[in-house]
Amino acid sequence: AMLSSPYVDSNKLDQNWSDYLDDKRSPFVNRAVRGEYPPGSVIKPLVLAAAIQNRITSLEDVWMDRGAIDFQDRSISNYQRQAFGRITTSQALAHSSNVVFAQLAAELGPQLINTLKSFGLGQDPQFSLPSSGGNLPERDGTRYEWGQIGIGQDVLLVTPLQMAVAISALANGGKLMRPYLVKEISGALRFPKFQRPSVLSQAVPEWAAADVREAMVQAVEEGTAKGAKIQGILTAGKTGTAQTANCIDHGWFVGFAPAYDPEVVVVVLLEHGGLASLNAAPLGGLVLEAAL
Repeated sequence: AMLSSPYVDSNKLDQNWSDYLDDKRSPFVNRAVRGEYPPGSVIKPLVLAAAIQNRITSLEDVWMDRGAIDFQDRSISNYQRQAFGRITTSQALAHSSNVVFAQLAAELGPQLINTLKSFGLGQDPQFSLPSSGGNLPERDGTRYEWGQIGIGQDVLLVTPLQMAVAISALANGGKLMRPYLVKEISGALRFPKFQRPSVLSQAVPEWAAADVREAMVQAVEEGTAKGAKIQGILTAGKTGTAQTANCIDHGWFVGFAPAYDPEVVVVVLLEHGGLASLNAAPLGGLVLEAAL
């Protein structure tokens, strides 16, 4: 299922045309496939996958998080400069430590771009509808600039569809699937022709995807994505609050359930929706629950 709001109702073009043209919210833009946004912290599961795959960290490694990290004359801080103290890599994802993920990205450098590309970022998703490819940075950058990419800021841009494809790969044991639309499935024995699931590549090894899933489960159980909890169903998820030029943040949630036998992936983006843990995560949980 896919929703972009505000939207144009093609059944009411004549009567609503002038309203659509005057709407400053750009209802003609399908945000799900064409909207390009900074991902904020929903990029961290992909950064973690890159760091684990390249043996830069493990879930049990311990970091010292003092609320901010300096890169020469610039610093990257946590939300409200919260200091987590001694924290494992898994806890860093669950509680969304910018300090840890900025360091991971700085260590990865260009290797991070390779992994983000393997998840389909920075390129056309080859979808049935006209889609945007987002933006990945150049391979040269300072440690501070890589740190910014590691927390989903700077020049990094993604579409909700791209994030759905990337998170689906994590849910599928690292397999990147081609996204496609299904018009209908009908009949008992004779099905209409429609595109079958197609594996594009192995984005990351299955063991790396499994580790990321463990950290995403922890994010829902005790971290920033607690609002997405579903009664009786273990869920994996991650929130992201992405800073914008006008200072009104975007709210993201990405997740899948059941965590160890995934059936559904959900991506929520609330344009200028504020703190993701309060708005996007609960909405993502409701969509997952309804789908299951």
